[in-house]
Amino acid sequence: MKNLNMFLGLTVLAILISVLSPVTASAQTIDKLTYRECNMVFPWADDIQFLQTKGGDSYCTAWFRGLGGGEDVPEFFGYVFVRDIFVEGEQIKLLVGLKPDGRIAKLKVFGAYPVSTEFLSEFKGRSLTDGVEIASGHEDLLYIPSKIRAIHGEVELSRKISAAVKQVLISASDMPKQAE
Repeated sequence: MKNLNMFLGLTVLAILISVLSPVTASAQTIDKLTYRECNMVFPWADDIQFLQTKGGDSYCTAWFRGLGGGEDVPEFFGYVFVRDIFVEGEQIKLLVGLKPDGRIAKLKVFGAYPVSTEFLSEFKGRSLTDGVEIASGHEDLLYIPSKIRAIHGEVELSRKISAAVKQVLISASDMPKQAE
């Protein structure tokens, strides 16, 4: 009976290892950044590489390598950084996608607070030199590039997102350019 229990226990363990191994491999991650999240920012990427800046910031690079037929030229889409933002005790995960030239390609937010796509789209195409500050009044919207309009009723959250995006842009400005 003791041998049978040991055999069954080892069998269950072997099955769990064989089932969980592919799940773990597909959920590749570095410091809370996953393959799936990087692919949400750059959906056409078929090669995601996880790296860290000299300052320790985790990010991934997103590439399209093609089907391997020999005619495809690798295309570098950009970088994806992750930041955690805390508002009133709630955690929000912010993904910042940057094009190779340092301009913002896309922002994605996950968490308890709803963040409008209209607000997130205001960051698109901006770089560190354009600025990502939140407007404090109507006069801030009259200049080019204008400041970003806060989420209605969520100025604190808007400012925290803006600050996190600015941190990413500063961190990314020190990175070497990717060679294809």
